[in-house]
Amino acid sequence: MSAGAGEAAGLPAGVTLRPLAGGDDLAACLEVQQAVWGNDPRELVLPIVLEATLRAGGLLGGACDEAGRLLGFVYGMPAARDGRLAHWSHLLAVRPEARRLGLGLALKHWQRARLREQGVERAYWSYDPLLAGNAHLNLNLLGARVVEYVQEMYGGEVQGTAGSDRLIVEWVLVAPAGTAPAPPREVVGLETAALPEAGPIGVAVPGDFSALSAGDPVLAGRWRAATRRAFTHYLARGFCVAGFRRGDPPLYVLESGT
Repeated sequence: MSAGAGEAAGLPAGVTLRPLAGGDDLAACLEVQQAVWGNDPRELVLPIVLEATLRAGGLLGGACDEAGRLLGFVYGMPAARDGRLAHWSHLLAVRPEARRLGLGLALKHWQRARLREQGVERAYWSYDPLLAGNAHLNLNLLGARVVEYVQEMYGGEVQGTAGSDRLIVEWVLVAPAGTAPAPPREVVGLETAALPEAGPIGVAVPGDFSALSAGDPVLAGRWRAATRRAFTHYLARGFCVAGFRRGDPPLYVLESGT
């Protein structure tokens, strides 16, 4: 399949993908961010920073409707990892009313095609491990793999009680989509006391963490503590994240690397 066909596959009628540049496009990116994350300046990338990044070799692409309105965008910058040229994908944002249209996946495919044209082989980004939809996109649909768990990546006050723990993933740009892992032997959840040691092990997450955070921030904080405990425990002992299973509850499957 050609890069163009891969980018267009599954897009709603009238939606196009294109590079973004210039004042109007960058202002629209800020508007999309505000629609997704609100007006907290600590969570927004301003147009002046987007412009500087583009001039330094960054990549910014958007999905626009027939009227030219920006529905979502993907944004990143040149990076180095383990001594190799790479790409850090900092933002993937889609307006709430345009979600479930496949725009996030299409934008990532667009990003991959542009990076491969530049000779880049790997991209990295972070995401909140408690967001089940993001886990499905990153691990199952794109085939990225978890390489690191970072506690409070953006500081404890950025996202309230639940904090800002993140998983770092590596996306090999020629890799196929992920496959669903086998069911775990045991599942670690909110009330788990002793962590099991024999894998594969499931680490459960809420079905809708965003709604949970808005409605019960204390419970959201408990979920953060429980998953932080599990991920840091198992990753430090050589386990790897084999994949993500959707269901009730959704869960990560961790397998021993030995």
